[in-house]
Amino acid sequence: SKIVIGHTVHKITQSSNSKEIMRSIQVTHMGQGFGFDDIAYNCCLDQEGECFECRPYDKVPSLLQGHNVDGCAVGLIGRFDEHEDSQIITDEMVKRFGKQLGRIAYEKLGLSSLERNKNIFGMSELSDRYPLSPGKRFMDRFDEIVKIANQEIEKRLKQ
Repeated sequence: SKIVIGHTVHKITQSSNSKEIMRSIQVTHMGQGFGFDDIAYNCCLDQEGECFECRPYDKVPSLLQGHNVDGCAVGLIGRFDEHEDSQIITDEMVKRFGKQLGRIAYEKLGLSSLERNKNIFGMSELSDRYPLSPGKRFMDRFDEIVKIANQEIEKRLKQ
């Protein structure tokens, strides 16, 4: 199993509501030319660390052609590239994303560790078609996030 991470490119404001954004993603993915039977991701994470379950984890995602089988697609709600609508990845977001990715890896995928370029990737690392996803701001902090995810996995292994 591997985790592939993208971003949803939604503009986030103080009045943004993650549940409304998730409904918008569902409408877009199920219509407007996509025609999926649900959201393409297995789950989406918001900046507060809430995890929204989308497709069941045993169902192949529709995120990145050639990398969906044996994959878990995680969407980060927001935008983390160099666009003017992008968010900065705060230290708190690093912790929240890391803990959720560790939980997903352990509970949903049965993984005992995560390693960059082995079983956890940003979309941009796997495809030239998506050079901006999940964004430079996220990728700049990706090693920290994976480290926290592994700490979360280790904690769960000891329980």
